[in-house]
Amino acid sequence: FFYKKILLIYGMAIALYIGSMFTESLNFFLASFIRLSLLAIFPVVLYKLNFFENIELTRLREGITKVFNWYSPW
Repeated sequence: FFYKKILLIYGMAIALYIGSMFTESLNFFLASFIRLSLLAIFPVVLYKLNFFENIELTRLREGITKVFNWYSPW
């Protein structure tokens, strides 16, 4: 079970790394934008592939809610 998750995360990391290698010939700002986009997509793809367990998603939602309530002016 855990080996499947480890292989999944390594496979995704390698795929995103290979994708970022194609940006080397672009100018700096466009390459940086694409690489940051790939970095932001990484947890979303893991979520879509059911990488996270329900308790992890629940804790993440609780943490995000706590942060936004802390910064809320009301």
